[in-house]
Amino acid sequence: MKGNVKIRAAIVILIISMVIIPQAITATSIKQSIQRMDPLQTERQQHSSQQVTHQIQSEKLSKTVDLSKVNQRRLLIKVDQDSSFNTKEFGLKKIPLSHRMEKKGYQLVEVPQERGYTATQAELLQTSGILSAEPDYKRELSYVPNDPYYKEQWYLNQIDMPQAWDVTKGSSDVTIAVLDTGINQSHPDLEGRILPGYDFVDDDDDPNDDHGHGTHIAGMIASNANRIGVVGIDMNAKVLPVKIADSKGEASVTDVVDGVYYAIEQGADIINMSFGTNEYSESEDEALWEAYNEGMVLIAAAGNENTTELTYPAAYTPVIAVAASDQGNARSTFSNYGNTTDISAPGQDILSTHYEEGYAYQSGTSFAAPIVSAVAGLLRAEFPDRSPEQIEWALEYSAVKRSEDFWTAEDGYGVVNAINALQASLPSMEDDAGDFQSEAKVVRIGDTTQEKMELPMDVDWFQFKVDQRAEVLIELENVPSHLDLTAILYHYVNKKQISELEIDENDIGQAERYRFTAEPGNYYLAVYDIFNHWSETPYDVTIEKEDEPVFPDVENYVAEIEYLTEKEIIKGYPDGTFRPKNKITRVQAVHMILNEMGIHVEGSTAPDPGFSDVDEESYGYKAIATAVELGFISGKGDNTFDPGGDLTRGQMAAILMTAYDLEGDQTTNFQDIPEDHWAFEAVDALVTNEISNGYPNNTFKPNESISREHFSIFLFNYLTNG
Repeated sequence: MKGNVKIRAAIVILIISMVIIPQAITATSIKQSIQRMDPLQTERQQHSSQQVTHQIQSEKLSKTVDLSKVNQRRLLIKVDQDSSFNTKEFGLKKIPLSHRMEKKGYQLVEVPQERGYTATQAELLQTSGILSAEPDYKRELSYVPNDPYYKEQWYLNQIDMPQAWDVTKGSSDVTIAVLDTGINQSHPDLEGRILPGYDFVDDDDDPNDDHGHGTHIAGMIASNANRIGVVGIDMNAKVLPVKIADSKGEASVTDVVDGVYYAIEQGADIINMSFGTNEYSESEDEALWEAYNEGMVLIAAAGNENTTELTYPAAYTPVIAVAASDQGNARSTFSNYGNTTDISAPGQDILSTHYEEGYAYQSGTSFAAPIVSAVAGLLRAEFPDRSPEQIEWALEYSAVKRSEDFWTAEDGYGVVNAINALQASLPSMEDDAGDFQSEAKVVRIGDTTQEKMELPMDVDWFQFKVDQRAEVLIELENVPSHLDLTAILYHYVNKKQISELEIDENDIGQAERYRFTAEPGNYYLAVYDIFNHWSETPYDVTIEKEDEPVFPDVENYVAEIEYLTEKEIIKGYPDGTFRPKNKITRVQAVHMILNEMGIHVEGSTAPDPGFSDVDEESYGYKAIATAVELGFISGKGDNTFDPGGDLTRGQMAAILMTAYDLEGDQTTNFQDIPEDHWAFEAVDALVTNEISNGYPNNTFKPNESISREHFSIFLFNYLTNG
């Protein structure tokens, strides 16, 4: 089952010496928390700027904070504009920030050794007026060092640059921001191509490269065609150096976020980000969404661990994730891959400018990303009015494929090809379902309609009306194999929104179905792909009425509760209701689990469990005795069982773990359940087995009483995910 866990993390970039093999740069689970635009908006700016948090279930963002990966025990805090925050009250050291960041509401603090880091973060998150508090995680540049002396820029012919240059050599009106280690502006091959830029490491206007990574990237993009050295892909674009890492390869998320906002202020068209690790940062994500909303094309390296783990910033929804390919157009053995891969580009033995002048070869997804950035610069020069999603579509539609598959986890849509991209004509959007709620396509109940994800970031809106209370089934079927469709259902009465619900139960390539009791009113359905992918193959949307439900008071998890009812695992009340919001009692939980196990307790000979508040005349006595004998439940410390007492979420986790011999992988990281919490092992087992993923704010609430419907969904998940 998909979760909605969102990890609060600030990020630090770790840049490794170019003679050392880098640490793994992976991607966590984005989706795990990948965020995308909120499709409820009716204006493009609003439509893009707001996001609905989505979590990719195959890989969980829930990982323990490793302080060795945190920059100087720092936390990046965002404070509500109408609130104030005094760091001294918490015993924290305030670190100076730029005026730009302060205007955004950010504060940077260092947690002293005598204070618990995780406890401090949790305390801050509970403080009124604080919107976020994220660890300052480290990031790494995405390159793989190799022998430095080769003689050809083989990749230029591989992506058909000579033919592309006959169409355009770029435009000086296009600016490509390179967030990296700075750039050696005095390199002869970069003369006249580098804008002043800024150094966020030393907080000055001298973004000179004292490491080498950024100069290599700049040369790939913009080396002059001057009959010396190498030639860049874009012969006219300007490069904006945004230095966010020092000579040791270290930089904080504060500098990354500040650098993104700086690129926005400078009017950059494209941002190249050849770095990444697998910790999600809300602050970084928010800044990149703002850049996307300003019309920027965002491009990042996929990472070099040969893994499907997600790498940020590549895994953020508005960012194009670039994998690396070799001279045969196959995925480079070091390159990351997976559901978020968008496109590939040459990434091995890439010759470019060296920061101490001269030239060198390097390999890695760090050097695949700027190839895509440079081709995107040519597209922006040739088609200045195209939106970021249209430029991304042209890059992906025209890419060279290694197989008949439309998209693959290894290559995305294929290896970038410059001339193909420049010659690609945009698809007709004439028949596309509206991108905004006001343009929703009307679907009558009982009908099926076909639609496509025409472009990256596409949102298809549908509208249907319910005149009287009815059971309604929504189906998204014939889903293309590389799409993971998700929908948000909105209910309106008299133009006022009554409810909002996410429909996202299944994985990539699978249908989505949702049954519910529809009250009269207008309904809007916004459908999009959680991985930001598109397809030429349509999917089907069907909305139809169904028979009356088993329980008239069940609105959520109808199919799940009816599934358990059919199997006689759960029962309703004598009046025909289920009372889903009622708190489940301890004895009811015992009954449900025994029913699921197929154990009938009528003739049970289980010994007296010995509880002072349970005897042979008590309701559920035999069930309690049987459960105690089986060992999956016990009493309280005062020798009572409390059969009518509420069951907490933490207790529920412990019971399910014991009853079904569940095991975890020790990676769960809820803010309210540290590793030494009594319920950690049980909750970790539920998360690992995809039975529960907690709440969207990355909490589990172990002491909160569990409702009948939530206990039912946990049982359903155990049965269907096994």
